[in-house]
Amino acid sequence: MVAARAWQVLAAGAGILADWERIAPNLAGHVQAAAFDPATGRLDLRPDSASWATHLRLQTPALLQRITDHTGAATVRSIRVLSPAARTTPAAPVAATDTSTAPAPAPPAARPEPTPG
Repeated sequence: MVAARAWQVLAAGAGILADWERIAPNLAGHVQAAAFDPATGRLDLRPDSASWATHLRLQTPALLQRITDHTGAATVRSIRVLSPAARTTPAAPVAATDTSTAPAPAPPAARPEPTPG
């Protein structure tokens, strides 16, 4: 059914995102497979620092070959390295601050009058 409906690329792309840690175990701790566009064959990767972004750009040909070996087809035709960002983790709850006891801000200082002349 996958072949009859031409879902091979979609299935392979989803497999790449799901198997990222097995495809690139040396990168998985610092690079997140963010998205795959089946229409263009582009895989978006988000590193957690600028140095990992540089490393990804240098390793793109080898990484494309590793992905092809893993999927058995040239599903990914290009890699886009997204801007570095910290990996998303659940945010810790932030305690609400009570502003009812805080002093009111001071009014702005008055401008001095210019001297005549």
